[in-house]
Amino acid sequence: MTANAPYRADHVGSLLRPESVHEAREKYRADEISPDGFRTCDELKAVEDEAIRDAVAMQESVGLKAVTDGEFRRAFWHFDFIGALTGLKLVERDQGVKFHGIDLRPIFPTITGLQPNAAIRQVENKLQREPSAVLIAKEIGPGLVFSDETVSVTAADNTHYVVSADAFDGRQRSYALRFDVGDASIVFTGDTGVSEDVAALAKGADVLVSEMASLSDMENVLPFVREHMIREHMSPAQVGQLAAEINAGRLVLSHVRDVAPADIDEISRYYNGPVAAGPLANVFVETLRGIKSAGKVAAAS
Repeated sequence: MTANAPYRADHVGSLLRPESVHEAREKYRADEISPDGFRTCDELKAVEDEAIRDAVAMQESVGLKAVTDGEFRRAFWHFDFIGALTGLKLVERDQGVKFHGIDLRPIFPTITGLQPNAAIRQVENKLQREPSAVLIAKEIGPGLVFSDETVSVTAADNTHYVVSADAFDGRQRSYALRFDVGDASIVFTGDTGVSEDVAALAKGADVLVSEMASLSDMENVLPFVREHMIREHMSPAQVGQLAAEINAGRLVLSHVRDVAPADIDEISRYYNGPVAAGPLANVFVETLRGIKSAGKVAAAS
């Protein structure tokens, strides 16, 4: 690099870690360096300090006016930050994901703060009130989960998590929900692949609010994400088949970025009712419109 380059560039973000940092982190993970929970232990910090001084000197030597620490202290991109939030912790599991062909450490952020009787971790003792003091969390399962004189809510397992029952300690489950308000019914599929349980839950719904992975969404993602979308989300054709099978009064598309005429055409091969898509606000507008078109405004109000 030359100080007289015909452009201006500043370095932002990570630098490749030197081998000394890689080795120190491997020892840290293997408990050969005394780990101290979330914070960096003294021995690892000393190795990182030396590498950061070298990185800063290198950036100064090539004429950069602003320098970074190379993010040498980060373990896992944004997860370092997420793991410090109250109600979240980082859990290492058996299998991770691939990024540009590299197997990443199987670290996943896990919600703990909303689990019943969870011990809420304080961050630097600055949180005035624990989430458990202001939130009431209740674990639910398939079946009736809520009912009063106005609305009843029923849940069914969907297929967003295609894993064995014990892969996530049996806790990470995903549900579709049906809301019955008087004579009106609305079903939210949630994130899901094809599911017989969701179809049974949604039978005869006035409004089906269904997730969908559009054709363009499927094309514009990395291969490993595409595999997840195929297994654990629904294509336009599958959404149309579901709407037709349950005889939905209206179909509202959600959890989708780009809906093209080709997507609607795929849906229409199976379902001939009204279809709506758009931003989140439009989803609610179209949901209410579906209830009104069924002549059930009074019951739903």
